Amino acid sequence: MKKLVLILAIAFLSGSANAQWWGGKKIEGNGNLTTNDRNVGDYDEIGVAGSFTVILIAGEEGKISVEAEENLQEYIITEVKGNKLKIYTEDGVSLRTSRNKDITVTVPFKDIEKVSMSGSGDVIGKDLINAQQFSCAIAGSGDMILEVNAQDVSASVAGSGDLSISGSTQKTHLKVAGSGDLEASRLSSIDAEASIAGSGDISLNCNTGTLKASVAGSGDIVYSGKPGKVDSKVVGSGRVRN
Repeated sequence: MKKLVLILAIAFLSGSANAQWWGGKKIEGNGNLTTNDRNVGDYDEIGVAGSFTVILIAGEEGKISVEAEENLQEYIITEVKGNKLKIYTEDGVSLRTSRNKDITVTVPFKDIEKVSMSGSGDVIGKDLINAQQFSCAIAGSGDMILEVNAQDVSASVAGSGDLSISGSTQKTHLKVAGSGDLEASRLSSIDAEASIAGSGDISLNCNTGTLKASVAGSGDIVYSGKPGKVDSKVVGSGRVRN
């Protein structure tokens, strides 16, 4: 009897927690599109969570522009913690935009080393990013387009998102887990490492150096250029091909 009561109590608490989680505040846009200029501190890293469109442009860091419907502005958070600019929706709030009135955040940068996104949004780099080491990552179904010049570049996709990166580097580290695609054929590289776990695809460029490629699943790694050495391993129906 006591065991039954305990089970019922746990079920009730779990149900209450789930009700609170799913019962978050839902805000619908009022159709009045506005632009809000915000000032934050400097940052070396940018993290985006949500369904925003984030535009990266060369410029003075900290002067961010948010275009959104008037009644949604207050729920869009832009803050710097440590050296990271975080862009996200206020906890417990779900935003619904009007038709053709997407939320667009314009972020200027000087020196950034990492860009990450979780969710279904887009990150679009309008200008070249220069760095010693640079990394970018998608978790979810979003898209990211960047141009980078760095000694070392890491890029990863977890989920069904698509990441396109171009520019030049000495060495690339590319990884896909899931059904997403990573397009790096326009990223000129000497050495490259690429791995797929799932059905996603990677395209890359490798010249004169070593290409290490591994596939576990049905995805393909397609490389251009003339690497001096190719070390490949495939488990499943995927392929590593030129």
